[in-house]
Order: sequence, then structure tokens, then C-alpha cells
Amino acid sequence: MNTIYSFILQSALLVLASCGGNAPTSILHISSLEKQIGVFGETLSINGSGFSPGVAGNTVLFGTRKAEVVHAVPTRLEVIVPYNYTDSADVRVMNERREVSNSLVFKYDLPACDSIAIVTAEWQRETIREDVTWRSARFRLFDAPRSVNVLEITPSASTRIGIAYTTGGVKKSSDLCVEEGAIAGINAGYFNATGPADYLRIDGEVITTGRDYMTYVDALLSLEENNIIRFFKLDNSNVSARVFPGTTLLACGPLLLSASEILPQGLETHYTETHPRTAIGRTATDKILMITVDGRFPDVAVGLSTRDLAFLMRVLGAVDAMNLDGGGSTTMYVKDRGESGVVNYPCDNGTFNHAGERSVGSVIYIK
Repeated sequence: MNTIYSFILQSALLVLASCGGNAPTSILHISSLEKQIGVFGETLSINGSGFSPGVAGNTVLFGTRKAEVVHAVPTRLEVIVPYNYTDSADVRVMNERREVSNSLVFKYDLPACDSIAIVTAEWQRETIREDVTWRSARFRLFDAPRSVNVLEITPSASTRIGIAYTTGGVKKSSDLCVEEGAIAGINAGYFNATGPADYLRIDGEVITTGRDYMTYVDALLSLEENNIIRFFKLDNSNVSARVFPGTTLLACGPLLLSASEILPQGLETHYTETHPRTAIGRTATDKILMITVDGRFPDVAVGLSTRDLAFLMRVLGAVDAMNLDGGGSTTMYVKDRGESGVVNYPCDNGTFNHAGERSVGSVIYIK
């Protein structure tokens, strides 16, 4: 009897020693994560002990979000990292014995998560003409609902990019595009009651000299031969635009991207608040991207800040880009689509439909 008691006591002491003097309360333990930083939707291996051998016997939480377990053995689990828009989350496992493991930290690479959200969105695509593609999608980006439309133009001998404007008043973007015989287009620069508010030159003719100074009018679009567009930073709003060389120029802003770099944006609400946005950019191969982002609809489309708009443009392939007039002006037109050709959701009527279009001073069109 003494021999048996001594053996049991020695065994218990060995266990206690191996646990630093504290008796274990559970054999369930996470020893390591395959990686400590990653993105939602990817497969992650969790190494440890005490896991249930069947998938259904394990519950894995990233913070409060439950992960899908796709493979399970007692020493390893494979899970799909759940959507969790936060910098980091504590990962825990509960097995079929209702034991709860220790936790390890998994960090979310949020810029990579946002890039994936854009790329993997369920884009609806349509070829308008051989040189013009239209796509649209609604998805979560920066942990909020977004509604995005994109026109991608590959300049060719048959492509015609132009700027149409109003005089003595304003018109709807769709009407301006129809008057030009355009197949597609977007609203362009800022405007006032009589037409464009900032510098505009078309085919060498100065249409308006614009305001002397406006903080966010710091960019110039130059439409060059063969429908190539270039973007330039203005030193002093419209004042520097007036002496800039070129035949067709449009001042607007802010400038978003230059050589794939997101440019510093201002601290005023014009930059920082989420609004409907319109933008234009170019890719490294001189394709033209025209983009609208709907906003002011909290449940379905909240808009973007200018910095987040720059991020979106870069992921979509732009290397240079500028912001155009946004808010209630944001409109994309595609010929013969819907009743008026408006394919985004302008917000001026306060309803998430295609009827809330605002009258503006200018458009950039394709025909």
C-alpha cells in the first residue's frame, strides 16, 4: 500500500512541477498560430492540444466573432478567419467538453483586408463598347456599406473624350451627355449658378478663369492628344491654372494620387467627412478610370473621405487621380440604361434610387 501511495504522490508532484507548481485545470491549450497577422477569409492553422477530433466539436472565437472550422485533429485546427474590422482579436477555442483555452492575439492587416474587399466584390460588368467597360458593385469597405460605379476607357482611334459645360445656368449631367451624343459620362468640376466655377479651357478657348483661390482646387486635368489624360498639382488654385500650357484643361481637386502615392489630404470636413464622390484617374497603361461613389444613405451607401477615395482609386488600378465635384452632384451616365441613363444613386432627392440627379456646370463624356 505504501509503495502504491508513494508512486501516486511522486506522479502528482511531477505533474505539478511540470506546470510550475499549479495543477492544470484543462488540457485544452493553444500553443501557436500559424501566423500572427493576416486578413479575413484566409485559412489559419491553430496549433495546440486538447482540441476535439471532429470539426463540430470545436468553437473558435476571434474576439466575439465565430470562425468556421474546416479541419480538426487534437493538436491542430484549421479555421477561416472571420470578418472582424478591428486591429486585433483574442483567439480562443472551446472544445466539446466545454473547456476554454488560453488566448493568443491575431492582428488584422486592415489595408490588405480593404484591398481584398474591393477586388473580391461581386462586380457587375458590362461592355458598353469595345473601348468602354462599365462595372458596379455594392460591398463593405472600411467597415461601412459602399456603392461604386466604374467606367474604364481604353483610348483608341474611335474614342472621343471631351468636356461639356453650361453657360448662364446649370443642367443635369445626363442631359449634357445626351446633348453631346455621349455613350457615357460623369459630372465634372465645381460650379455656381451660371456654370463652371473654376478654370476651364477647351480646345484652346478659355471658358472661365475661375475663382482666384479655393483650398481644395489644387489639381489640373490636362486632356492631351489621342485621349491621353495627365494630372498636375496647382501651386495657387486657378491663378496657376491660367498660365498652364495645354489646349484642354479642367481645374478641380483635391489631387488624390501621384505616381501611385496617396497624397496628403486636408483636415477640413470637405476632405475628411464621408460624402458621395466623383473622381477620374489614369492607369499605368493610360486607361482612363471614371468613378462615382454614392453616399448619404447610412444603411446602403455612406460615401468616402478623399483619402479613402484615393485608396479605392489605387486598388482599382489608378496611378494618378483627382477628385471632382461630389455630394449631390455625383452622377454617372450610361446611354440607354434605365429611364434617364443614370446608373448610380444620386442623393439630392433623399431616396436611394436613380432619380436624385442635381443640375451641374460641366461633365466629362465619352463618345
